[in-house]
Amino acid sequence: MKPNLFVITRRTTVLAGILLALLLTWVLFNRQIQRPLAIRMLLNSTIPREETFLDLAKQADDPVPFLERCWATGKVPHRRLVAAFLNSNATANPPWFARTEPLAVAAALDADESVRELALAVLAARHSSRLFDCARAQLKDLDPMLRLMGLDYLRKVDPQRAVPIVIPLLDDTDLRVVADAEVSLTRWSGQDYGVRARLAIPAPEGEHAGMVDPANVEVIRRGVERRKQWWQDHAREYPAAVSGSSADTLAADAGRSQAPDFELKDLAGHKVRLSDLRGKTVLINFWATWCSACLAEIPDLVGLQSKLGNQMAIVGVALDGVPDEEGEQETGGRSLKQIQAKVARAVKDRRINYPVLLDPHGSAGGQYDGNELPTTVILDTEGRVRRRFIGERSLKVFEAMVAEVQSPGSAGVSPAAVAPSRTGELADGTPALPGRSSPFQQWPWSGTHRVNDRSKEQGHASNDIERKENRYLEPGAPARLLSRSELGGWPPGPLSVCGCGWLMKAAISRAALVSIPGFCKNPRSLNQSANRSCQLPNGMPLR
Repeated sequence: MKPNLFVITRRTTVLAGILLALLLTWVLFNRQIQRPLAIRMLLNSTIPREETFLDLAKQADDPVPFLERCWATGKVPHRRLVAAFLNSNATANPPWFARTEPLAVAAALDADESVRELALAVLAARHSSRLFDCARAQLKDLDPMLRLMGLDYLRKVDPQRAVPIVIPLLDDTDLRVVADAEVSLTRWSGQDYGVRARLAIPAPEGEHAGMVDPANVEVIRRGVERRKQWWQDHAREYPAAVSGSSADTLAADAGRSQAPDFELKDLAGHKVRLSDLRGKTVLINFWATWCSACLAEIPDLVGLQSKLGNQMAIVGVALDGVPDEEGEQETGGRSLKQIQAKVARAVKDRRINYPVLLDPHGSAGGQYDGNELPTTVILDTEGRVRRRFIGERSLKVFEAMVAEVQSPGSAGVSPAAVAPSRTGELADGTPALPGRSSPFQQWPWSGTHRVNDRSKEQGHASNDIERKENRYLEPGAPARLLSRSELGGWPPGPLSVCGCGWLMKAAISRAALVSIPGFCKNPRSLNQSANRSCQLPNGMPLR
């Protein structure tokens, strides 16, 4: 028996030694092993957790390589996290921050509008010489929201450089851009011709909802005429704008990230995989039946499907059922079958003529940061993300975006490409005022401020927030919530179409208060912490 006992003891000793060696290795090299593993898992994740990202970035003495690796994934959530991290550190000015300027420039030209806005805030906070080029690049975009964003950040550069490139915007096809350009020129020149940005805001409700008061249009028209005369008298005081900036070259290849694949069921229970649509231009619209702005946008998407359905694919992804931070559902805890029935009713009532998929767990929504509604993503025939933006757009703007993606080697379409299709209709598809010439013929923001049947019953409209002079958040400031009192009591109605009474926006610029048309958030999902974004329980950022 003794030999057997000796054998057992020796084996036990060997096993104990191995376990002790493993324990010592873990204690001594835990961080060296754990960090690379955590980074790899984050990079491979389709829905990265913000807490994990921040921990990895803050633990590094030099987070730049980590940020570059995250950016290189090309994934929508990863790039947003990088841009948000740069924005939160812009004013702190850590030693490594100067080396992140190439990342900020790339982000300012990304396919994601939200990433662009964060990046422009970074460049502004850093007083970067590249801000002029990157802001100027936005003015050439066919999306009027990006042109407004570019105008906002041009206000932070030398007027001698900015004035010559803003003057042409007085002939922009979007009246909002015209008014905002004149407001900028007023600030730079000191000559006030009475134009205010609020004059281009349509009536939010009532018989003329979505329409601009003709008297306001006339004020803008007269102001623009006087500004053009001023320019004839003072043009020689400003150097000619330099053409062919470096930002123009970068914009051609910015943001061409590969779209993550997903598989969801349609209303009939059939599985639909995004990759099956490869070879077509694809527009993915994330929406929900409780989102009034989403419902208001549907007629334009229906019209787009009717006109271009044989040239592209439109896919609606309904996020009904996605839980909020407390695990509750906007749909009232309905079962999957009840959610399906509710979405099916909305599809029938709205006469939706394109496929609608169900995403009650937010698996696809998280991959595209699609929980701030409506969110639209446009993919090219090779499955690359060409545009991502929040809020409504009109049929004409949608058409121009699709044409841009389908054009061989396209790098962007100028605002002039969004041209009227027939007499009496302007670039964004809005009706014209008889007897007036573009851009003063239009009722701008028609698509943004159209009041749908449900919102009329509730007395709600898709309200955008009026620009308030001296009431905006400086670049680099932490994200926080703005109350109605902080906005001077305006607007009198709900700030979001969901009636939550708050607007959450990464604290970036005055553009944050106006640049995104009516959008929905789950009211219960808003986290009022100043240092973290709103998130759903499964880690999907709601921002």
